[in-house]
Amino acid sequence: WHEVTTLDPGRAESGLCVSVNFWFSAARMLLQPDFPLWPAMRLELARQLEYLISDSLADRAQHVPAFFRAIDRQIRQQCGAREHGSVAWPALHAERPADVAPREWEGLFEFVVWKACLLLGPRGVGPFLVEF
Repeated sequence: WHEVTTLDPGRAESGLCVSVNFWFSAARMLLQPDFPLWPAMRLELARQLEYLISDSLADRAQHVPAFFRAIDRQIRQQCGAREHGSVAWPALHAERPADVAPREWEGLFEFVVWKACLLLGPRGVGPFLVEF
């Protein structure tokens, strides 16, 4: 957090300003969060998932929205198939960009949903996707 305040805004020539800095480490909050996640941590989780997805897709950040749509569609479809491939997960692959391999898309889906279930609970993943 950083704030700069001019003490006498009517007299710019006085040049009197106060600067306050407050820096802290969020590492503990991110690595060992309190549950249930409070709103700021839910927002941080959404941002971290965006970074993870972009990094996992070779820094193709333009695919992040499509990936979140794919997760949402797949979860809504409630497909019970266990085998991999476009036959098993049609909703997931409907959003897959042509330059992303099917196994890459599926593996990222499995990892993100697994982690989201651990952090939000299985019933919390759908509402989280709608929220963010």
